[in-house]
Amino acid sequence: MTQSVQYCRTSFVIWDYASRITVAILCLSTSAWARGPLELSYSDPAFQSEPALQQFLRDLEESLPDSLKQQLGGKVRIRFSRLPSGKGKGLAAPTCSKEESAPREGDVHGSVEKIVYGSSNAWTARFKTREITLNSGFLTEIRKGRHGSREYPCGHRNFYRLALGTAIHELGHIYDIVNSPIPTAAGGGSESDWPFEAIGGANERRPQRSVSDRPAYLALTGFGMGLASILPRSPDAYEYTNPSESFAVNLEYFLLDPEYACRRPTFHSFFSRHFDFVPPSGDCRVNTQARLASFNPDENVTVELDPERVYQVHYLLADKGEETASRWGHAMYRLALCAPGRELGPDCLKDVSHHVVVSYRANIAGLTFSSVGALLGQYPSQMFLLRFLDTISEYTRGEMRDVVSTPLKLDRGQVRAFMLRALEQHWQYADRYYFVTKNCATESLGFIQGALNEHPIAAVSPGIMLPKKLANLLDEQGLLDRRNARLFPSILRGAGISYEALQAAGIARGLTLREFVENGTAAERLAYFDSTARRGALAPHFIAIEMLARTRLKQLMTQEAMTWLRDHGEEAESPRIRRLNQLQNSLMPWNLTKRGYGIAQPADLVAPAEIQALSVEMAELLHGSLQLFERPLAARREQLRAIGENILKFLSEGREMSPKTQLNP
Repeated sequence: MTQSVQYCRTSFVIWDYASRITVAILCLSTSAWARGPLELSYSDPAFQSEPALQQFLRDLEESLPDSLKQQLGGKVRIRFSRLPSGKGKGLAAPTCSKEESAPREGDVHGSVEKIVYGSSNAWTARFKTREITLNSGFLTEIRKGRHGSREYPCGHRNFYRLALGTAIHELGHIYDIVNSPIPTAAGGGSESDWPFEAIGGANERRPQRSVSDRPAYLALTGFGMGLASILPRSPDAYEYTNPSESFAVNLEYFLLDPEYACRRPTFHSFFSRHFDFVPPSGDCRVNTQARLASFNPDENVTVELDPERVYQVHYLLADKGEETASRWGHAMYRLALCAPGRELGPDCLKDVSHHVVVSYRANIAGLTFSSVGALLGQYPSQMFLLRFLDTISEYTRGEMRDVVSTPLKLDRGQVRAFMLRALEQHWQYADRYYFVTKNCATESLGFIQGALNEHPIAAVSPGIMLPKKLANLLDEQGLLDRRNARLFPSILRGAGISYEALQAAGIARGLTLREFVENGTAAERLAYFDSTARRGALAPHFIAIEMLARTRLKQLMTQEAMTWLRDHGEEAESPRIRRLNQLQNSLMPWNLTKRGYGIAQPADLVAPAEIQALSVEMAELLHGSLQLFERPLAARREQLRAIGENILKFLSEGREMSPKTQLNP
C-alpha cells in the first residue's frame, strides 16, 4: 500500500484542481473507513483461544487512554515473527549499563547485538488494516504471565511488561501518523500548504506527525533546539534517535511505569493533558532535593527545590566581560526561594542566602580552557545549581561585571513547571557546548521552552542566541517584568566613584583608575593614604580601590596560571590532574546514582559515605594541585598579602577618626 501513499502525495502536483479534490476525498474516506472502536486481535487464529495471550490483549487495551483508543479506532492486528533477538537462547534483554546508553540499533529497541523487539506498518496505517509485529521470542514470556516472566534490572524490568511496552510503542507510532492532519482541498493553495515535511529533498517528503512534530513536544524533549544529547539517565536511550521515537518511548513509560510522574513530571503533565488521562502512580513523590555545584566536603551541598517555596523566578543577566568566553554576557535564572518558616510573599526576595541560580555552562574538566575547544564542542554543556550570593560575588567582584535580576511574569502553575523542569535537567541533562550555537543563551531558551511548552515561546526558533537577545525575546513574549528589575553593580562601578573622590582630594591626579590600580603597588597606594590629612574621611574610598586591586590581581594570577599550565604540559597532564578530572565528572549528579532515570529517587542514589569519600579526595587533590603554582605566582602572592594588610589598616584608621576630625583636616 506504499504506492497509495505516494499516489495521494504526488497527485496534487500533476493534476488539476478538480482532480485534487477527488484525491483528497479518497484520502479522507480511506481514513474514515478505519475509524470506530479499537479492536485488538491476533493475525494467527490459533492464538485466539490461548488464555494467556488473550489476557495480554486485555492488559494492553486496559493500559491505553480512552482518547487514544477513540482517536486511533479500527482494527489493529498483532502478529509474531522471528526478528533479530541477540546472541544466546531466547530473546535478549535490553542493555542496562551506563556505558552503553547511547542510542541503540533496532526498530524499537536494541543493543550492541541488533535486537528488534517489534515494528508496525505506521506509514501505511491510514490506508490498510493496522498491524503490529512483535518478536516471537515474547510468546514464551507472555505465556508465563505478568509476574512469571524473566526479569532484568532496568527499563520495564520484566519481559511481559517489555512486550506490553513494545506494543504500546508501536501503537504510539500508528497514533502519531494516523491522527495527524490529512491534506484537504478546502484551502486550495500550493503543496507547501499541506502537512508534509521535507526529509531529504524535494522528492522525499513525509506527512507531519500529530504529536512528535508539535512545537510543544519538540520543546519538551529538546529536539527543537537541535538535540545532540549525551544524556545518561534514560529509561531507553533509543528515545534520543528522533522525536518520533522519543514520543513512542515516553508513551510506554507514561502508561506502564507508576514512577514516571515523579521521574519525568513535565513529560507526565504533557501526556496527561494531551490524552486527558492520568495513569495510576502509586505512592510516588517527586524528590525535590538537589545538589549545589561544590566540591567542598565540609559544605552542605544539598538544597531543597520545593516548587511551593519559590516566590519568583528571575532572568539573571551578567554583563559582558573582558575574556573571549564572556564577551557577550551570561544568561541564567534565579530561583527566589523563601527561607524556612517564611510565608510565600514579597519578603522572600530578602532571603538571598536561600536563593539558587540555574546556570548552563561548559563543564571544563581540569584547570585549562580552550576557546577553540569551546567552538568545536570539546566540552559538555551542563546545568549547574549555584548559590545566588556566590554567583553575584563571582560576577560583580571576581569578574567586575554588572548583573541584572529581572522577574519573570509566571503564574503559580508556570512556576511549578519551571521548578520541575529544573529538577529534571539537574539529574539528567548533558549535551555538547558550542560557543556560538549551543551556549548559555540557547540552553536557557531551551530550558524555558521545555518548562512552558504550551506557551508561544516554545515555537520560537532560536537561530544565533545571545544573552541580551534572549532578554529581549522574553520581553517580546510578555514574560519579563522590566519595571521591577534590580541591578547588582560591579565592583568597578563603586571603585570609579571612590576614585573620583580621591582625585577631588588631590590624590593621583593625571592617572586613570586602571593605571592607578594595575601599574601601582600596594605600598604606593599606602603612601598616598599616609600623605593625606583626611585619612578618616577617605578611608572608605581607599578600601574600595584596594578591593578592586585585589580582584584585578586575582584575575592576573589566573591568567598567568593558565599560561604556565600551557607551557608545562607534562606537569599539567600529570596523574594528579587526570584523577582530578575523573573526580569532577564522578561528582556530577547523574554519576551519583546507580539506577533509574529522570529525577533521582532515594533508592537510586549511591551511599552517602561513597559520595563523601569522593568529595574528600577531590578537595585533597585540588589543594595539592594549587601547589603547582606556588613558584610561578610567588611574587603575586606577596602583593596579594600587602593588599590585605592595606585594607585592614584603612578599616582601622577609618573607624578611629572622629567625624569632627574627618571634616576638619
